[in-house]
Amino acid sequence: MRVFDNIRELYKKEGLTEVIQGIGRWIIYRSLSQNRRNNYYTIIRYYKYKLEFDSVAKPKKRIYIDLDKVVNKDTSQIFPGKKGIGYIQDGDWDKNKQPIDEIELYEIYDRRFIQNKPWSETGLLETAKEIIKNKNDYHNCTNIEEVLEHRCLYIDKLYNKINNEGYKSQKEAHDFLDEKKHTDYTPLEILVTISRGGEILFYTGHNRMMLAKIIGIDEIPVQIMARHKQWQRIREQVAAGKFEGDLDCDWKLQEHPDLQDVL
Repeated sequence: MRVFDNIRELYKKEGLTEVIQGIGRWIIYRSLSQNRRNNYYTIIRYYKYKLEFDSVAKPKKRIYIDLDKVVNKDTSQIFPGKKGIGYIQDGDWDKNKQPIDEIELYEIYDRRFIQNKPWSETGLLETAKEIIKNKNDYHNCTNIEEVLEHRCLYIDKLYNKINNEGYKSQKEAHDFLDEKKHTDYTPLEILVTISRGGEILFYTGHNRMMLAKIIGIDEIPVQIMARHKQWQRIREQVAAGKFEGDLDCDWKLQEHPDLQDVL
């Protein structure tokens, strides 16, 4: 009934033409896959920001980052993964941080691949058991036997593949997935956010980030979930040749991965 109430309100405010167009947009939206919906949100957001800013980055651009300089995770998690990427947002969300090496999954993978412990001694099975209890499945596994047979084996193989062949892009890595238990593939790279001072914060893509850190990969491709509005203003100043001073992060101005398109 809520849908019909919304249509009624739209009709009262905007008229029949807007109602018909709105229904058309809704039908098109509902017919899209989740990846296409993400693209829809991303494109709309991009053109909206172009009305406000002069130097809006292409939302799906990939940047290559020195992994040693990414040490914190953005724990705000305020940007919905099902609504695309490329946000520009003010506020204190970028102050919510946690060191990556203190994340539980990092510690689990450290025990497995650095300390060479069996999966039963890493803490993963206890975590999986609790998640299955609360949510009925853990990465499409409904019991611990499946976790060991599918999830743990998959992570072992993924570690060995990255360790032996190097870090791959998502397009290259797609062929490696166990389709039976890993149906959550995304074409996006690891997602990061950029703080007001230019610090690059890990956002999501936990398996890839933790394994890359554990293995010691030097450089990886990422895409940007969100930029702080103050950082966007710095991009504008750099593009106009008006920025003076130093960045408040580990990167120098000329080296920052998110400024290469405006320098």
